[in-house]
Amino acid sequence: MEENFTEDDIKKIAAQLRKPEGENGIEVGKRMNIGNAPMNLHTLAVLNPQPNDKILELGMGNGHFVKNIVNIDSSISYTGCDYSNLMVEEAAQKNSEAINQKRVSFIHANGNNLPFENNSFNKIFTVNTFYFWDNHEIVLAELKRVLKKDGSLIISIRPSHNLEKFPVT
Repeated sequence: MEENFTEDDIKKIAAQLRKPEGENGIEVGKRMNIGNAPMNLHTLAVLNPQPNDKILELGMGNGHFVKNIVNIDSSISYTGCDYSNLMVEEAAQKNSEAINQKRVSFIHANGNNLPFENNSFNKIFTVNTFYFWDNHEIVLAELKRVLKKDGSLIISIRPSHNLEKFPVT
């Protein structure tokens, strides 16, 4: 069954994927967990979290996959940064125990201006956010600024043949 979306529908869907909010935002976050699960799990395997890592995720959504990182070792420090206040709130609820243990934190911020000191993280990753960045050069410069020398940056995106099927990207 083929769905017919109007241009307005596509714009609304894209806006929710970029920055989930309102009544539909929570459902969008849950759907992203399912639709992005293989990419997230593969990205985390490549990230290969190790003891004492300081990890930043840009666009963590509702924080569903955070446990897959911090449960590896209690010395791992994880920070999730999202453009959506709703997703920051959802992630904080979902990961409240790890927050209380001071192993996890979530902040609301735009990738254009990250509120971190230079050289703060040894690993940074982002999954399916690249398409929604307003200015790739600025976001990449910010990620480079907060990444420690010899750190790892992983930007996971869908292959172009998949993106062609999704008008929202």
